[in-house]
Amino acid sequence: MLLKAEIEVARTAVIASIDKPQGIDLWHEGRQPQLVPRLISEWDPDTRRPPYPTSHEIPVYLFDDPQP
Repeated sequence: MLLKAEIEVARTAVIASIDKPQGIDLWHEGRQPQLVPRLISEWDPDTRRPPYPTSHEIPVYLFDDPQP
């Protein structure tokens, strides 16, 4: 419960620091999450999303290797 309260304080502060025109720009020009297909053989349980600036790319391991 304490963590939730701290997050709410931080969220409120961030919202207060962004004016309406700036918020509109962030919404329209911000990077949206992008699902990137990967081979299932590349999957590792310890895989993490890449750091900024490519953190919007989310690998999705769905495909078998094309090798016979």
